[in-house]
Amino acid sequence: MSTKVFNAIIFDMDGTLLNSLGDITNSMNEVLTSKGLRTFNLEEYKYLIGRGPYELVKNVLSKCNQTYPEGDIIEMYDSYLYKYAQRQNFQSKPYAGILELLQQLKHLGILMGVISNKPQIQINTIIDQFFPDFFSIFYGSAEITPLKPDPHGAIKIAHNWRLSVDKVVLLGDSEIDMKTAENAGMYGVGALWGFREANELLNAGAKRLVSQPIDMISMFE
Repeated sequence: MSTKVFNAIIFDMDGTLLNSLGDITNSMNEVLTSKGLRTFNLEEYKYLIGRGPYELVKNVLSKCNQTYPEGDIIEMYDSYLYKYAQRQNFQSKPYAGILELLQQLKHLGILMGVISNKPQIQINTIIDQFFPDFFSIFYGSAEITPLKPDPHGAIKIAHNWRLSVDKVVLLGDSEIDMKTAENAGMYGVGALWGFREANELLNAGAKRLVSQPIDMISMFE
């Protein structure tokens, strides 16, 4: 049996592994423009995303100070998914140091997974394009209903690995991720290169903050 304190790590996707902010922003803004609504900048979107694309649509409409029937919300959600699928690799790329971290973790024999509130089809595409051969399990929204911060998906990954939850690190960049780790009984680490600030992560229960990906290696050596 391994003597490592931690044997596995689960990553969030957007803001942790992948800087996808530009493609998300442009896709959602295109939908808003088509409806004659105001658009939002990159900094604003950092605080609008995180709970999946359906909640993203609801959040931006709320910021527009208008009420829309459910049918209109679903229509805009579908439109966003279509536009994002067309451009999700235009600007998106792994954060600096992420691929090096993944390679070193793989060399150490650490189990790696992904849990995200993005749709599963988007996660599959991103993994294939940017992160092949690293993750044994990667769950999007089709696999983890209810979504983060509900712990169901994270616990399911640990069970599939046949690990107790206290042997798993969860790395993410938002309150949602830290609450997911807390709810699942995992060790939550906050990524400072992502979309949110240190105070949010600490207040949400982060056990540790890291300023660059390679800082994670010391937890597994």
